Amino acid sequence: MNNINVSVPKIFQPLFNTERYKILYGGRASAKSTSANIYSLIKGMEKPIPILYCREFQNSIKDSVKSSLDNWIDNYKLNYFYRSTNTSIIGKNGTEFIFYGLKNNITKIKSLEGIKLCVVEEAENISERSWEILVPTIRDSGSEIIVIFNPYLDTDPTYVRFIANKVPDSVIIKANYYNNPFLSDVSKREIEYMKENDYNKYLHIYEGEPQDLSDNLVFNNWSVGKVRPPKDGIYYFGMDFGYATDPSTVIKCCIHDEERELHIFEEAHGYHIEIEDLPVLIRTVSGHEDNHIVADSSRPETISYLSRQGFYMLPSQKGPGSIMEGIEFIKNFKVVVDIKCKNTLYELAHYSYEVDARTGLIKPRAPKDKDNHLIDSLRYALSYNFNRTVPQFIC
Repeated sequence: MNNINVSVPKIFQPLFNTERYKILYGGRASAKSTSANIYSLIKGMEKPIPILYCREFQNSIKDSVKSSLDNWIDNYKLNYFYRSTNTSIIGKNGTEFIFYGLKNNITKIKSLEGIKLCVVEEAENISERSWEILVPTIRDSGSEIIVIFNPYLDTDPTYVRFIANKVPDSVIIKANYYNNPFLSDVSKREIEYMKENDYNKYLHIYEGEPQDLSDNLVFNNWSVGKVRPPKDGIYYFGMDFGYATDPSTVIKCCIHDEERELHIFEEAHGYHIEIEDLPVLIRTVSGHEDNHIVADSSRPETISYLSRQGFYMLPSQKGPGSIMEGIEFIKNFKVVVDIKCKNTLYELAHYSYEVDARTGLIKPRAPKDKDNHLIDSLRYALSYNFNRTVPQFIC
């Protein structure tokens, strides 16, 4: 084989690992398919192997990625090695690329033998039945299955099989547009526009988050926008404590009463932060030195420690119904979040109510204890607004 200058982006280097399953998922424009195509061309040049490209639906060869492979063969000047026919690509060492739709070619798929590399495109559309047929077919020693998909729902068979329940002998690569060295400036501008104007849609399309089609999200009254300092206004700071599985978080916000808007300015977020290091986390949020910080009252010893370090700490007001009281208070406002508060934005897009397993109905007063750490900080920050029992402090 001639020496060729062919490579894949750094994030996709694990394609060259020895695991049987290579799971490539995430948002659009992330070079997942491009990297898999380059990898398969390299593997086909190393030794003669049959390579199967498949997807759930393929009515004709035009529906496959064959034209994309042809383009990369041209770009890397691999025409001396690969010859493209109407339906396949043949290497001079005997490697052959074949292209099938799974849905309408069950018999052909079952009869395939010796496949060493299988690349599954648009795998978010693959049914469980197709997986049950395909996986046992790719059974040769040392065979690989590359799964490429942009998540749709977290209940889809591909997401459940490979992400929710990681299969043994697999490597999972989540990649998004910022991992793509080939991305054009035009695409970057379009992505940034969506990010600022429809953050939920951006999360799904370009960050690879599963679409939430349910009505059980707690908050729908928020947007990404330019936050404004209040004129003679009041800043509120809240803090939630975590460590390993839950993060420690700090949030800074203010209320614009006339517009009925709640603006979120800054956040701090970190895992495995020791108590003695919490002051460092707090100091990353501006204005903390002139304001009270309302923190989770279930950790009085931590509040006491931070008070001794010079912070103005207050315990949050908790009690029966306090979670829903805080949620309803926040729902009274249009919430505007600064784009740099990425973890807050993630939580607002995912914080949801429990669903009754028997009836499928939302439990309207039972939010999940998940994706809510900065939201808890926000509730704490605002908790004294519910009854005005302590003085407020102007920043």
